[in-house]
Amino acid sequence: MRAPERPGKPSRERPEARSSGLSAPRQAFTLIELLVVIAIIAILASLLLPVLGRAKAKASLVKCRSNLRQVGLACQMYGNANRDKLPPIGGYWAWDADAKTIDLLLAEGFSRDILYCPSFAEFNQSNIWNFQTTYRVLGCVLALDQSGPLHPTNWNATLAPPPLMRYGTLEYPIVPSERELAADATLSQAGNFTSIVCDWYYAGRKRTARSPHLEGKLPAGGNLVFLDGHADWRPYKRMTLRTTMGSEFWY
Repeated sequence: MRAPERPGKPSRERPEARSSGLSAPRQAFTLIELLVVIAIIAILASLLLPVLGRAKAKASLVKCRSNLRQVGLACQMYGNANRDKLPPIGGYWAWDADAKTIDLLLAEGFSRDILYCPSFAEFNQSNIWNFQTTYRVLGCVLALDQSGPLHPTNWNATLAPPPLMRYGTLEYPIVPSERELAADATLSQAGNFTSIVCDWYYAGRKRTARSPHLEGKLPAGGNLVFLDGHADWRPYKRMTLRTTMGSEFWY
């Protein structure tokens, strides 16, 4: 047991320590310590950013596929109400669509947003949607009847096509589960997929278009919906050129 202090004997404890029980404040970080912390944060960011980028790309891919599935459903609903017949699409580019046809499909319950790929979301603008009074510019390809730029062997006039399509002297088998109805707008100009010249503006500046789902300067692939209603992903290396004029469209 500690002996009581004698009256009048000065205490050897510092007054501030005895009164508060707190130790002396710690000194601030040194420059070296601060640099080490910054370096650790930079390393963690370099590890996390690619992971976050891949997760965002995956989310866009899934959303895009869901959009195209809804496009296919709307076409099926229209066809079911019109003896399996699908409306003509027209247009100058493969992503052009007759305004009346789009209005008919919109009446089946889907929205404008599903016609644009989430991985190229900046293209979903009113000045694109209302580019002309007679047709609309979309962010996907609708392979419907009378699509001017698409080779005629890609046109779909009905939901129940004959088993063989004849074009000249050639015959093409048509299997609904393998027959493309709509696809991502994977496009190029002279082998360039990242800066397609077209007349549109974004944030007040004239811009160029690009393919969705890019990996560097080339597309990774694209989503498609088929005549039977199912949607799937197709790698770019398995795509073929589908247009006969204008910009090159692949799916």
